[in-house]
Amino acid sequence: MLENQVDEEENWNLHTKKMKFSKEEFKAMGSLFKKRFTNISKTVVTNRIWLKSAKSSSCHVLISFPPNSSYETIHTLLDKILKAGLIVFIKEHKISNSIGFYITASYERFLQGAEELELKKLIKQKYGGGIKEFIFAEQEFYENIENEDLFLTTQEKQSIIYEILCQIKCDHSVEELILGKKKVPNGRKLIFWCQKHKIIHHIMPIHDQEELKDLRKNWVISFLKNQPLDKICKYFGIKLSLYFAWLGFYTKSLLIPAVLGLAMWLTTGQDEKIDSILFLILCSFNLIWSICFNDLWNQKCAEYSYKWGTLDMKDDLLQEPRPMFKGEYKLNKVNNKLEPHYSDFKRALFRYLVTLPSLVAVIIMTVVIMLKFFELQSLFEYATSNGIFPELFGLTNFIPKMVYANVISFLNSVYKKMCHWLNDKENYREQTTHENHLIIKIVIFQFINSYLSLFYIAFYLHDIALLKEQLYAIFISRQLTGNFKEAIVPYVMESLKQIKKIDKANKKHDSEKPINTELTNMVDKLKRYVIIYNEQNEIEINSYPCDEDSIELNQPEIESLMPKYPDTFGDYLEMVMQYGLMVFFAPAFPLAALFTLINNFVEIRSDAFKMCFLYQRPFGERVANIGRWQDVLEAFSTLGIIVNCGLLVTFGVVQKLFPSLSFYESFALIVLIEHIFLCFNKILSYSLPKLPKWIIVAKSKLEYRRREALRKFEMDEMHTLKRSNSQEKF
Repeated sequence: MLENQVDEEENWNLHTKKMKFSKEEFKAMGSLFKKRFTNISKTVVTNRIWLKSAKSSSCHVLISFPPNSSYETIHTLLDKILKAGLIVFIKEHKISNSIGFYITASYERFLQGAEELELKKLIKQKYGGGIKEFIFAEQEFYENIENEDLFLTTQEKQSIIYEILCQIKCDHSVEELILGKKKVPNGRKLIFWCQKHKIIHHIMPIHDQEELKDLRKNWVISFLKNQPLDKICKYFGIKLSLYFAWLGFYTKSLLIPAVLGLAMWLTTGQDEKIDSILFLILCSFNLIWSICFNDLWNQKCAEYSYKWGTLDMKDDLLQEPRPMFKGEYKLNKVNNKLEPHYSDFKRALFRYLVTLPSLVAVIIMTVVIMLKFFELQSLFEYATSNGIFPELFGLTNFIPKMVYANVISFLNSVYKKMCHWLNDKENYREQTTHENHLIIKIVIFQFINSYLSLFYIAFYLHDIALLKEQLYAIFISRQLTGNFKEAIVPYVMESLKQIKKIDKANKKHDSEKPINTELTNMVDKLKRYVIIYNEQNEIEINSYPCDEDSIELNQPEIESLMPKYPDTFGDYLEMVMQYGLMVFFAPAFPLAALFTLINNFVEIRSDAFKMCFLYQRPFGERVANIGRWQDVLEAFSTLGIIVNCGLLVTFGVVQKLFPSLSFYESFALIVLIEHIFLCFNKILSYSLPKLPKWIIVAKSKLEYRRREALRKFEMDEMHTLKRSNSQEKF
């Protein structure tokens, strides 16, 4: 019916480029879009891109389509999105020569979505205070419910819109959908299916210029200030905030080990016995530090989770299949819906016939590469000792170690892609299960690649000098190349790509070449469809996200050119492997903690720079902790006890301190030390409460206030009812 109305009104000029606005309307619209992205960076590239973008105050999420997408496909998706209760604006993207959906929602729809998403919001003090899952029918109990901007952050609004979009499914009992000449299977989530088949190019939340400006000022360039974690949580969500909270906690905890390691490095080399005592002290402190670090972080993480409302987050027992899960469609016995099913036997078969042999192949290849580099090292030492190569103050012999450190980094990236492929083929149903198995695979592969040579040097060759040199090469290479490769190079390359695209679009606009009339007509037709739909459903639109007659580049269009944020997975992996290096080999290389401290100090701002300058804004995710990474950290701490005790054997510390002891007695003493630390680890983990005492007290107070408020509310209701009954009698 709506489509017929659109065809009948083909020549209708309302809300097209030929429309004439009144002066008052023009001024009102102009005041909304005069702002530009704030010039935080003094880089010319950043100025050229962000200062050309016009602010989109009424847009929260952008969906963009590939060029040459058909009208029927875009129209079908538009109809589904409108029927989900969202508000859609249509905009032609001049740079990519495509169409964009600028999506928002009414305040009422946001509140309904907040209940579906189970967001926790503040309760008014007269009702007991604290935070509680939002219930639409009880909205008057919540603080700031009258003010949309105070009640819901832009990040929460974007998450609500994304959740609504994700719930749009293809239902063959209503109609069969054909998008991009492909039939959508029954029960599939439409947005994920379209992304998989490249019918949708981007689905992304839009940056808020004012909040982003504040984060750039108080986070990215404020090196000597604490991280504004609450602001990060408000803008990027809890998952990303917990990563930066953990990284900040980890960095601060390195201060004492760094000072102690530096002191040991300055005092060693004078007396063999004193060196052995210092090594034993550093080794013991390193183990105590790693054990205490994990237990103290668990408590700190509970504090953040309590403050951000995810401490009592329930496990979702009815998780829907992840978007990329494949299988034969069968009836789910729990919810009685058609869902894909995959045989556990097939998964186990792939795991044992492909994944495990791949792991064995990686071990063999890593050993071969390691041995070849040791041969190269021997060749360089022979060449310098015989005058073939100049020594250059010892730098020549250092070259193979630096090369090997960079080869390890390269192989880690290769193994990471390999693990992603293996995990996708194993085809796990739930997203959390998929991520957990991926973490295990990558940690095992990178553990072998990163640490095997160090274990070989320490426990097979027993070459202490070579071990120190190799650790020095690894830390130096990471310091020099790590953050530069992660932040600066991608930023410059992506900025150059954006400049090229923008200049190309501007030249096309300035030239006298005919515009794409087919695309313009498609946009006009879609706009008229939206207007008619809104009028029939009595939806009022107060503002448009960007001036459609403006030749300026708008903010969402610029952001769509940026790379998508790849999640916290890679950042956690890098830091966890660094933590392992610190826990395992810090006694052998006393400056390890100092190098790690400096690297992490830069890493925090480097990652902040990437979030605020390089990547698209990610959708916020709600989590209670750092997940499987905590298990990996605890496993590394336990393994670190064994490795550090093994270093006592390698360095001959016990024999130097107690020469009268035989080898077997020394070995028995080291085993005893190992068991003492293992027991200390278990006792500390069990003795410390999972929640800090103040959280338990705060939760008890909150429960008491709520009960009192409920009792008072019930008494007031009873008195009101009695008064009304007495008035009726008279």
